[in-house]
Amino acid sequence: MVTSDLFDATEVKEGSTTMELLETDGSLRFWWYDAYEHRERGSVYLFGKVFNKDNNSYVSCCVAVQNIERNVFILPRNQASNGEEIGLEDVYGELSDICTKNGIKKWASKPTTRKYAFEIPGVPQEAEYLKMVYSYNEPALPANLSGSTFSHAFGTQTGPLEHFLVKRDIMGPCWLEIKNAKTSGSKETWCKAEFLVNNPKMCNPYRDANGNAPKEIPPLVIMSLSLRTVLNKQKNANEIVAASALVCKNVKIDEPTPIQNQVKIRFTAVRQLSNTPFPPGFQDALAKERKLNNTTIQVERTESSLLNYLIARIHVCDPDVIVGHNFAGFDLDVLLHRMKALNTQHWHKLGRLKRKNWPKLQAGAGGARESTYQEKMVMCGRLVCDTYLAAKDLIRSKSYRLNELAKSQLKIEREDIEFDKLASYYNNSEDLIHMVKHCSFDAFLSSSLMFKLQILPLTRQLTNLAGNLWARTMTGARAERNEFLLLHEFHRQKYICPDKSFGIKSQAAVEALDLDDDDNAEKPKTKSKGRRKPAYSGGLVLEPKKGFYDKYVVLLDFNSLYPSIIQEYNICFTTVQRHDASDEPEEEKVPDIPEQGMTQGVLPRLIKTLVERRRQVKQLMKNPKLGEAEMMQLDIRQKGLKLTANSMYGCLGFSHSRFYAKPLAMLITHKGREILQNTVDLAGTLDLNVIYGDTDSIMVYTNESEMDKVKEMGNLLKRRVNQLYNLLEIDIDGFFKHMLLLKKKKYAALLVEEKPNGELVETVETKGLDLVRRDWCDLSHDVSNRVLAAILSKLDREEVVEQIHAYLREVSAEIRNGEMPLDKFIINKQLTKSPEEYADAKSQPHVQVALRMREAGLSVNSGDTVPYVICSVENMPSGSRGFAERAYHPNDVKNGEKQLGKNIEWYLNQQVHPPIARLCSPIDGTDAAHLAECLGLDGSKFTHVSMANGDGDTYVTLESQISDAERFKDCDRLELQCRHCNTKTTFDGIGRLTADDTMEYGLSCMQCHQDLFIPTIRIQLTLAIRSFIRRYYEGWLICDDPTCSNRTRAMSVFGRRCAVNGCQGAMSREYTDKQLYTQILYYSHALDLDLTKKKYMGTPHSGKNIKKDLW
Repeated sequence: MVTSDLFDATEVKEGSTTMELLETDGSLRFWWYDAYEHRERGSVYLFGKVFNKDNNSYVSCCVAVQNIERNVFILPRNQASNGEEIGLEDVYGELSDICTKNGIKKWASKPTTRKYAFEIPGVPQEAEYLKMVYSYNEPALPANLSGSTFSHAFGTQTGPLEHFLVKRDIMGPCWLEIKNAKTSGSKETWCKAEFLVNNPKMCNPYRDANGNAPKEIPPLVIMSLSLRTVLNKQKNANEIVAASALVCKNVKIDEPTPIQNQVKIRFTAVRQLSNTPFPPGFQDALAKERKLNNTTIQVERTESSLLNYLIARIHVCDPDVIVGHNFAGFDLDVLLHRMKALNTQHWHKLGRLKRKNWPKLQAGAGGARESTYQEKMVMCGRLVCDTYLAAKDLIRSKSYRLNELAKSQLKIEREDIEFDKLASYYNNSEDLIHMVKHCSFDAFLSSSLMFKLQILPLTRQLTNLAGNLWARTMTGARAERNEFLLLHEFHRQKYICPDKSFGIKSQAAVEALDLDDDDNAEKPKTKSKGRRKPAYSGGLVLEPKKGFYDKYVVLLDFNSLYPSIIQEYNICFTTVQRHDASDEPEEEKVPDIPEQGMTQGVLPRLIKTLVERRRQVKQLMKNPKLGEAEMMQLDIRQKGLKLTANSMYGCLGFSHSRFYAKPLAMLITHKGREILQNTVDLAGTLDLNVIYGDTDSIMVYTNESEMDKVKEMGNLLKRRVNQLYNLLEIDIDGFFKHMLLLKKKKYAALLVEEKPNGELVETVETKGLDLVRRDWCDLSHDVSNRVLAAILSKLDREEVVEQIHAYLREVSAEIRNGEMPLDKFIINKQLTKSPEEYADAKSQPHVQVALRMREAGLSVNSGDTVPYVICSVENMPSGSRGFAERAYHPNDVKNGEKQLGKNIEWYLNQQVHPPIARLCSPIDGTDAAHLAECLGLDGSKFTHVSMANGDGDTYVTLESQISDAERFKDCDRLELQCRHCNTKTTFDGIGRLTADDTMEYGLSCMQCHQDLFIPTIRIQLTLAIRSFIRRYYEGWLICDDPTCSNRTRAMSVFGRRCAVNGCQGAMSREYTDKQLYTQILYYSHALDLDLTKKKYMGTPHSGKNIKKDLW
């Protein structure tokens, strides 16, 4: 028997408050924004707002839509195994037996015609199906069901919510007209009003007399929530000590009203710590704070009473949206853990759906990991706007911690209170008041970020375009958005859509598209041991013509290349013949493009509609009479249309999508490569020098310094390319006055933009360089930016080199003198999985820091960015050789408790020198060794470093041109011990120059000048050679990426590629065969009499000042 998580529907009496909610015709006009499906009942609970005509205000409302039925489409076989034709009555008979076997008592069926255009081979494009309808109260038919009379059963696993949204054509939050709505006699939710609908066909999008949907959006109640917790180490629990909320009661999300102008209320609560009284003078401090800042702080004795107060305030405010920074990753899990531990009544008021069973909570202190799917479902009826997740989806930042986002987005400096020091704020009243105000300030910052990033209007627009759930869009579920958009479109065209499968999936075809972390728990867990090879070729990336270009480079870019290819060649599920294109398993065949004249496919038509709508919106934005609110609405709309159109290709090449179609993705990328290559060839016929190209863009070096001539060359190529296509369009995307092209996907340039008044504005644009990556510290970024600015400047190359060298000397002195602040040394790196799941945790500095943070009770999850500093640590445990174990959180360094200092030499070697060496590699007049010397490092270590940094290009002079001093300078000298004086001295050869410019010849001791015994020399020489041979055969491998420093004797199954997760370097021998050969050759030269004669004969040292002569 299936048990429900919800409260049973119990009769309740009408409240004293009367509300006039229905229209004069008895219908209900209801603006919905969230939903919850009860699969076992076949019900969907819609949450939203209705207008109360009694007091002209909007109130929360829930509409329970019941009696949603399963729709299963059965495809009959053409004939039975004995050759007899199969009729629908035969299918019906077999289906009756299957239903009886599966316990399905009541069902109905009828014949219907449907189309199919997806990836299951053998399914006809159009056929007669048997449509089976039955209640969700009945058991579900098995997935992948087939029988002797039918080959496929589609829709067996589809849930009631998907059925309801798709069949009723409900495209995201909108006004619904609900007929025959009855006031619910039971209270299953915490909404102010509840209605019941027995027929889902009574729910439809509302249209006015002209057929238009209303544009008005009801004002929402938005609550921003912030918590403060203390780790109870005895109970291993994060206990809540303070909570604060900022409530905006009347937010119109389609208007650009800043938070400062919103109507707000604020409440804050704080409790005693472990039954310890508040510090002396705390009540007086509260009264003073209330008088000065009109701030009321609720004081509670216990955590239980604080949580009851919080729940009561949430119920009274009845927010539609809960905002928090990392709410899903920490706050929600902590709240549920503490409420369950303290048996808090009405804990489910966090959401709007009444529940009687707790969701399964994670083990641990609470907040240690991101909230599970079941935990998130507690919030049904209230949207969760997690500014941490939203910021990761909408903007690029070095770190997504509240400190960094407040500084970069709001221009506000936020104080960072350390988690493990929170209990110390209870020592005196001033500190405690400060901590409480800090908690309240965080609620303000989270709310401000939500308004600044326009999270609500943008995600609502995306949801309206795709037709999925707004709550899912808030979490960045891009794949799901694309799926729902296609589900709606193909359902309108009477197509049967692919089923959602939850079993073992094929590997992702496109590495760039990742599975959403927060999808349902049914998703399989896959273990990845390295980078997967893409299932098909992606975009074309040309080999760059590396170097520094001091005259204009033109960048030309195809507008939305992949969506344009889909339109240009009519590529769609419905137009491309592909089921016979996969007969060659090793190298799959790219399908042919559809013939001209075919009916336009669903995908091209959908993209065309999106593009045309965006073009119309952008045309409206040109109206100078538009107000700020109208301009914001139009801008949000065009952004949503652009993001949706550009993401259409993604679902084709993403193997976890139900619309995964590898042949279509192969065809699109194949045409993209072909188009780019044809563009390069065309540029060659016009005598244009293409120096680089990547997927949808090319760069042309003009060798011109005048902008007019440069534009003429760019426009010529643009016209010639655009003449070849109907819908594909290339455009000039930028002019680079100077450009530094280092390798594929790595370049820097001085971008020149022309303003309407003709003024030229120059800005530096970079791609792929170390200075744009967040796993390099600010010191590295600052130095790289300064060096790059010098390289791209108008100065002569000699002046540039001198300026760089002088600047590096200044930086080195400033760092070594301790004048650089700690913040400049902080490195940020993102966790790609839970810290405990790293097999190589000891070699990953950010993982080491994350593990320490976990031990301290802090929340650190997959996707979080961890800050750390590499320190000089005395008395490290034996075996702690890697720099990862010297990584510490910046707070540990600031506190000074562990006497940690910055590892200056490591930073100069690994964070400053490598990016500078790469930037300067094409610049004449300097090299890695010279740059190292400017930083105060040993330049000899960098002499043979390839400036290509892993490209495999090694530039060496001919052996014949290398002097012995150069050839043997890295060799270890032979050390011989004299039996006369027992002194061990360095033996530099038979002929050697002494300190007083005299030559000394022979096999004699450098200390006592007695002759050495030949057998003694032979034994010591043999032992020395054997030590180098042993070193060679130990087989140590090192990574050539200076930031990795991976050293191992284990050969990776990926060949030379470094096995450290995220590293792009290649493994090579630490001690190579060439080094061994050179070392032995050095010994041979040092003891070769003939070579010594040849070397010094005829020189000033050959016949005078000789102490011992061997001639």
